[in-house]
Amino acid sequence: MSKYLIDTSIIIDYLRNHQPTIKLVDELLRERNQFYISVLTQAELYSGRSTKKYAFRQSLAALTVAFRKIPLDEETAIGAGYLKRDYQVTLFDAIIAATAINSRMALITRDKDFSQIKVLKKLKII
Repeated sequence: MSKYLIDTSIIIDYLRNHQPTIKLVDELLRERNQFYISVLTQAELYSGRSTKKYAFRQSLAALTVAFRKIPLDEETAIGAGYLKRDYQVTLFDAIIAATAINSRMALITRDKDFSQIKVLKKLKII
């Protein structure tokens, strides 16, 4: 059993019925892996325009309840600062990357911005 940090892009693609994403997530679920999200991912998800619709908020809430949430702590915040400085990624991406690194988890993402962070274990989806 492995632990994976799920990036915002994966949840959005899952909700949009992106078949390669659904196939990978379903496969990982069958292997009884554990899935986590950063609380920053939760913020990103709820910042979208679609959340103005009650039905979408309900779908999002039902999906995200299945994930364990990782809060932002001081060590992750400092690491994110270094990642943002060194790799010129957005602050949210730096925090999500630092969360994966500090939690020793592979990050599942479709966001190419993470590819430049060499110390990050990534599991890409095509």
